[in-house]
Amino acid sequence: MSILPVDHGIEHSAGASFALNPIYFDPENIVKLAIEGGCNAVASTFGVLGSVAHKYAHKIPFIVKLNHTELFTYPNGFNQIMFGTVKEAWNMGR
Repeated sequence: MSILPVDHGIEHSAGASFALNPIYFDPENIVKLAIEGGCNAVASTFGVLGSVAHKYAHKIPFIVKLNHTELFTYPNGFNQIMFGTVKEAWNMGR
């Protein structure tokens, strides 16, 4: 099994993760890479996969990360913020 995981670069530091390959700031290119690479699934954030679900959910399985650590406040609280529900993830691409 081969899963393309692209979640931590988006959540924590997309600039550091994608600086050398800026085309992967585009969610569609992340999913295209997984498909073209022959991956069995693509794992990413709720927003990334949700933004392309209508076009790709029927082509490759999605593993959807529903939560994120909120690190924008000072001091950091490390609280988990839910960006979607399991039901919303299930309905992606319908």
